[in-house]
Amino acid sequence: MPDGATAAWIDWIESKRKGAGAEAMQKLASIADRDNIVLRLSPDNPDLSRYYSRFGFEADPAGGEIMERMPAPKNNYVMKKARGGLAAKPIWDKNRPEDLGKPKSLSVKKKAAAKRRAKAAGRPYPNLVDNLAVARKKGK
Repeated sequence: MPDGATAAWIDWIESKRKGAGAEAMQKLASIADRDNIVLRLSPDNPDLSRYYSRFGFEADPAGGEIMERMPAPKNNYVMKKARGGLAAKPIWDKNRPEDLGKPKSLSVKKKAAAKRRAKAAGRPYPNLVDNLAVARKKGK
């Protein structure tokens, strides 16, 4: 029977190429994104550099051995360029167009659909994103 360190080494060898490392890196990256932490590492060989680049690590532009991963942006929308070259405002920062008339409440069915959509995406409800998505759909 192997001792604790040997058993851990055998488990580690058996876990290679089965996704355990990728799973650990994804978990670490999600924690770093949540807490807005920059990750830095120095891989031993070029194969590891390619491996870490799959998780968003980039090589030092100055040519050093350190790789860095910046946290993902917090907002989940992409700003589009308007005709004048300025970034357009997101919909929640715009005034309601006058030609749309008075706002209407969502029906009970649409509210339920918005709640399901938010839950599936892991967002709290109520929120404007899911309400807008179901309001756009035709039907009651």
